[in-house]
Amino acid sequence: MEVIISRFNGKKRYTSKFNLALKPDLTVSEVLMLIKNSHDGSLSFRAGCRNGVCGICAVKVNNKSVLGCKTKVKDIVVDDKILIEPLDMFPVIKDLVVDIDNFIENNIDIRSAIVSSSTHKTSQEDMRHLDTVSNCIQCGICFSSCDVLNVNQSFIGPAALLRAYRCVTDKRDGLKNQRLKHYNKENYAWDCTHCENCTTLCPQGINVSEHISSLRKELIEQGLKSKGSSHHLAFLKSINKHGLLNEASYPFFSINFNPLRLKEVLPVGLRMLRKRKSPGIFHKPIKNIEEVRKLFREVKE
Repeated sequence: MEVIISRFNGKKRYTSKFNLALKPDLTVSEVLMLIKNSHDGSLSFRAGCRNGVCGICAVKVNNKSVLGCKTKVKDIVVDDKILIEPLDMFPVIKDLVVDIDNFIENNIDIRSAIVSSSTHKTSQEDMRHLDTVSNCIQCGICFSSCDVLNVNQSFIGPAALLRAYRCVTDKRDGLKNQRLKHYNKENYAWDCTHCENCTTLCPQGINVSEHISSLRKELIEQGLKSKGSSHHLAFLKSINKHGLLNEASYPFFSINFNPLRLKEVLPVGLRMLRKRKSPGIFHKPIKNIEEVRKLFREVKE
C-alpha cells in the first residue's frame, strides 16, 4: 500500500511516499506513528488520547477530514493508496501540524461561560439536551470542511455557533439577550449556508446544522433584525404566498425596500434585464398552494 503524506518544512510544500505492508485494522494515527518510528523520524503530526476524545489528531485523508485515531485503513483506502494532508482552513506549521489559534479565538469570542444571578433548577431532559450539544471535542473537522470559511475567513465557524446555541438554550444563564445580540452580527449565525458538511463529518454525530438553525430561530423570536433574518423571512413569505420563490420581488423584500441598500440588488437585476433573463414580477399561486400553507401552519403550531 502506498501512503502519500503532504509535508511542509516552514518554507515549501512537498510530498513523501512510503510503500508499506499495512494491516487493514490499523488506524491512520497508527500508520503515522509507524512511519515516524521506522521510516522518517522528521515527520510531524499530532496524536493524543487515541480514543476519539481529545480531537487533536484530525487530518484530511483521501480528501475527507477525519479523526486519525478512529479511522481505519480499510475504511479509507482508495486504489491501494492513502493520501494524508493537514486540515484545510488552518495555517500549516509543519507537515500535518496546523495552527489552531484562530479556531480557539473564535470559540472564546462566543463567551460561553454561564453567568447566573440566581439558583435555577434544570430538568434531566434539559440537561440531556445540553449534554448532546456539549459532546463537541473541538477537533476542527467542521471548521476545516465549512464551505463558508472557504470564501470568508471572517466567519465564526460551525463549532463556535454550536457553542453559542448551547449557551442560549441553557436556562441557568442570565445573559441570553446580550448573547443573542452578539450572535446576530455579521459573520455569525446568519452567514451559515447549511451545506451540512459539519453535520455529515462530525465524529461525535452532532447535528450541528440543525442547532445553528435553532439558534437562528431564537434570534427571530427575540425580534432581532439583520440582513440575514430579513433574507430568511422574505424567503418564507414568498413561499407561503405563492408556493414558490418570486425571484423578481424577493430581493427587494429581503432588503425591506431600504433605498440605502438598493445598490446590493439593482446591479444584478439590471444585468438580468439586459440579458432578458429577468423573471416575471407577478406570480400566481401554485395549484396546491393550500397544502403548502397547511405545512406552514403546522410548523408554527
